[in-house]
Amino acid sequence: VVVLIYLIVIHPLFRRFILQISIAIKFLCSIFIFFAAVLVLLGIETSSYLLDKRLNQTTISGDAFQNDSYSYIIDSHWMILPNFLIGLSMFLYILSGIEFICAQAPFNMKGLALGIAYALFGLGALINASISEAFIKKDSLWKNAPLTSRILWYLIMEGVIVLIGFIALVVITKMYKRRTRISVSYE
Repeated sequence: VVVLIYLIVIHPLFRRFILQISIAIKFLCSIFIFFAAVLVLLGIETSSYLLDKRLNQTTISGDAFQNDSYSYIIDSHWMILPNFLIGLSMFLYILSGIEFICAQAPFNMKGLALGIAYALFGLGALINASISEAFIKKDSLWKNAPLTSRILWYLIMEGVIVLIGFIALVVITKMYKRRTRISVSYE
């Protein structure tokens, strides 16, 4: 949905403005949008935890990953905004990453640079899965904590990691020297 909205509505209407936005700004916007999505998820999770604790409406979940853990019932419509923000963030992140590689990598190295980018993206997904496994596993450090408490801690940790990445990207952007292309003249 995000890609269709971008291609049909946003890009045709704001083409001149989009072309003037630098790649670094697109990267920073994608990280900021992802941080906003984490904050929205944290707000939803915290409010559902506090509301259910106040109303004392805890239910036992029968999920395969979280046997005998506490879960709290929330309406699935609350997940539309964070999922849309995460989709928009990933779209901007991948789009600006490909733009950066195409703009800065030499022509004969673009395939290698894209392969390294895909490998780093996959490595990030593996790291995220291994970190989240520590919060989901039944025999983890969090085994005595209610499920929502584990999710809250996971979202706080993810928000801190995204914030550190945002700060690191700002520092890298300030220190980065743009590649200048040498135009070859055949005269």
